[in-house]
Amino acid sequence: RHKVQDFLEPLIVSWGWEAEEPGLSPFIDHHEQQGTRDLAAFLSVPTAIKFQEDNDWPAMRKHCHALALELRQQLIELTGNPALTPSSEDWFVQMFAVMLPELDPPAVQQALWEQHKIEVAAYRWNGLPLLRVSIQAYNDQSDLNALVSALKGLL
Repeated sequence: RHKVQDFLEPLIVSWGWEAEEPGLSPFIDHHEQQGTRDLAAFLSVPTAIKFQEDNDWPAMRKHCHALALELRQQLIELTGNPALTPSSEDWFVQMFAVMLPELDPPAVQQALWEQHKIEVAAYRWNGLPLLRVSIQAYNDQSDLNALVSALKGLL
């Protein structure tokens, strides 16, 4: 609405901020042009696709899912909380969340990083304290063991 346009500022100050040839609306001048476009992400897609083809990515996803299933079960047993979803790949492949005991999730996330150099998301969602884990191609059993061991000490 026109009456609130003066309150909105662009996230990126670009070409129209102090336009040499202002248009009819300063709001449009400020928001229409968002700078240049970095094409690097688009140009890297063919190489990323080739990398996945060369490294049998469907098999890697299955391997990551197997690791995720194992870790998820260990975390469910550690916390004593029920699973949030079925174990099927229809529900998750490489990323899952488990309920934590009632505690301060950001403090757990910070302690995992500061004390163990483990990067994992811990937060509240709909009032539930959650730990969200993502298993990637570079993760192995030692990473899972390190997370479980660290959480045993923190919980």
